[in-house]
Amino acid sequence: MPDIVTEAVLFALPYAALAMGGVLLWRRVHSAATMMIALGFAAAFLGRFVELLSVAELNTIMQAHPDSTFFLVSHHAFPRLIRYVGLLGLWTGSAGLIWHATMPSIPASADHRRTDP
Repeated sequence: MPDIVTEAVLFALPYAALAMGGVLLWRRVHSAATMMIALGFAAAFLGRFVELLSVAELNTIMQAHPDSTFFLVSHHAFPRLIRYVGLLGLWTGSAGLIWHATMPSIPASADHRRTDP
């Protein structure tokens, strides 16, 4: 079974990078689409991070008692809810990315932050 750090780098950091890209894009262009990108991918990162914590907990239990048989019964609603929030965030971020890509571009003369000498 892969190391938890390797799994975090391979599976969680891309969502963190997409969320950071969404935040930087939102700082540049304030729109609902860019907000969807930032918040959606941040929720996807949160969902993946909580799932990785669950995997780390399970790995710890299995390594502590390698010769034992055990049954793992989970009644926690929070990780299950966060998993669906992460999935919804992935869809929201993807939809926002498509929406932003299909928006008409703003002419340079309409950019209020631009300062000409």
